[in-house]
Amino acid sequence: MTKRFLAIIILGVLLCGTVISAEEKYISVFQHYETNEQYVGVSWTVFFTAKENAYKECAKANTNSTSLCLEYSFIDKGGHGTMVWEESIKKFEYRCKRSPDSSGCSSVTKKFNLLKEEVNKLKAEIKENGVIPYERDIIADESEYALLIKEQHEFVIAEKEIILININRAKKLCIDMGFSKTKSEEFSQCVLTTWKTELMGRKYVKMQKELDTQLAEIEQKQIELNNVAIALNRTRDQQITRVTEVQQSSGLESLIKGALGIAAGYYLGQIISGGTTTGTQGSKGSSGTVLRGYRCTLHPTAFDC
Repeated sequence: MTKRFLAIIILGVLLCGTVISAEEKYISVFQHYETNEQYVGVSWTVFFTAKENAYKECAKANTNSTSLCLEYSFIDKGGHGTMVWEESIKKFEYRCKRSPDSSGCSSVTKKFNLLKEEVNKLKAEIKENGVIPYERDIIADESEYALLIKEQHEFVIAEKEIILININRAKKLCIDMGFSKTKSEEFSQCVLTTWKTELMGRKYVKMQKELDTQLAEIEQKQIELNNVAIALNRTRDQQITRVTEVQQSSGLESLIKGALGIAAGYYLGQIISGGTTTGTQGSKGSSGTVLRGYRCTLHPTAFDC
């Protein structure tokens, strides 16, 4: 996004093949909601004129969908750039939710229908792997909820890959110890024991032991939990129940689902119990704090962590 913004700045100061300092003019950028094409407007005197020119460029190129031309960014005469694209999208989509028949709003409906289809598909895959997807009402914004589900799905896939690699190591160790794959029950038991006692399985065994401790901490802090944390806690409770059900079955598939479920429940408990210790995180606290905390627990190197 930064590179794209810099490209816009360069484009704005190289109009008509003449290099002009950004300090000498106002630059406005509009972007089309559907095509993502961008259009630049310039004024040497008034910012509003630059904005008007950018909109006109967008409208001229998209005569049948001028309402989808939204403000993307602007640069003042001092060369200071400001990004407003997310705010423009939120205002436009909010207007369309209130008045779905308004001009251009069919694009918003189409976008959210596709988003729902994608989210439902990801949720089905998450559930298939023994993990409980987040509740829909955890956050009001459709796009933010989709982002949470995508991140949860990425976590499940990445964690599962690590577990599979580790289980394959356990299988190799069992073969080296003389266990035969043809004797499936004995071989599976060897893999399970080896994985739990010698390899990565120890991490999940430890996590499961800590789940009860987390539960006690969360129960003590119930009065401090905000709505998002309460919703996450419900998901965590469902997750623990699901783990218990999965662990009653035998086989490596149940082992994998159980491990993924333990990890999902553990990380949820970690952020709920650890993210509600301050007084400002009460029932009217910022839900974004809890959600960002959970994201950063799973993705420590992610943006804003």
